[in-house]
Amino acid sequence: MVPFKAGAEFLLSGTAHPPKAGVRAMEVEAALRFNDGSQWRKTLLIAGERQWKKNLLGAAPTDAKALGPLPLRYEHAFGGVDDKRDKVDKRNPVGRGFAHRGRVEPGQPLPQIERGPRFIVRPTEQPEPAGYGPIPSHWQPRLEEQKGFDLKALEDGHCPYPRNVSASLFNCAPKDQRFPQAFQGGEQLSLRGFFPDHPGAVELELPQPTPEAFLVIDNRWQPLTLQCDTLQVDTDAGELYLVWRVGIPWPVSDPREAWVLVQAPHSQAEHETEPHAEQEVTA
Repeated sequence: MVPFKAGAEFLLSGTAHPPKAGVRAMEVEAALRFNDGSQWRKTLLIAGERQWKKNLLGAAPTDAKALGPLPLRYEHAFGGVDDKRDKVDKRNPVGRGFAHRGRVEPGQPLPQIERGPRFIVRPTEQPEPAGYGPIPSHWQPRLEEQKGFDLKALEDGHCPYPRNVSASLFNCAPKDQRFPQAFQGGEQLSLRGFFPDHPGAVELELPQPTPEAFLVIDNRWQPLTLQCDTLQVDTDAGELYLVWRVGIPWPVSDPREAWVLVQAPHSQAEHETEPHAEQEVTA
């Protein structure tokens, strides 16, 4: 859990499933249509295993092998470590294909997940690591936003971050999966290439009901306004998660006890009465 995010972001984990046996390359695509009519779309290129081989001009990729189901993990995207020259791609240290100044070795694997518009064909190409998943805070470009972290304050139980932190400090999605506004519900989500039994696009609508939250302090119920800032999809599990968040200013010197109660939306008739502690809630 993180205290805040800027705008909203989309995250996806899953597997690319070839439309038929024997194909050497394919696409996966995630798309969103927002309530104002604007659209977002991100397509990734997926290839069977390739390696660098020597040729008259230096090196060239081998033909791709037949493609099987491929987990969409950063281990299969561009990046990695050049052990021979003690260099690392800080954008994706666990990836494959990276070589300092393009000095690839024969047999070195190429990435299987790329952003495109075409696959890598030259050793000097070093594209952005491609994926839909979260980027760890110690990878670039997120590492740039971690400046000023105070380990001593953290050890003492205080906030380790300076006052002027970036609003996107805790956003973890790739930058092309971030949006200026929170999700409202009713957005149309389209997913293609993630389901073995559905080679075409699978479409669904994000649910509209918003959970209700209350700050309970001094025996008073204060309504809180939640913002849905994260949409996360697990295509392998067939699950979709919406994360709502709210910030509550609270002086460290305030000794009062308080609770935040979250409950499912109620009908209009129930909204007309004050909530009761006996109602079923989830903290």
